Amino acid sequence: SQIPPEVMPRVDLVAGDLLESIPPGADVYLLSWILHDWDDTDAIALLQRCAAVLKPEGRVVVVEMLLPDSPQPSPATFFDVEML
Repeated sequence: SQIPPEVMPRVDLVAGDLLESIPPGADVYLLSWILHDWDDTDAIALLQRCAAVLKPEGRVVVVEMLLPDSPQPSPATFFDVEML
């Protein structure tokens, strides 16, 4: 997705390996469509790394699809099967 130009002065895009290190001191760490790629152990490690470098008033924002509680067809269910 594209970041709106008016927001860019407040955003630092940093490349790297999230399982190795996370740049410290951000106000917000946005994990968008990230955690579903990892097993539980690595996902927990990633969230712990975010928490370790987060400012005290900072936030971790996670954007993922949630699986429905019902057997109704859902894009999330299709995506879950696709990820297998």
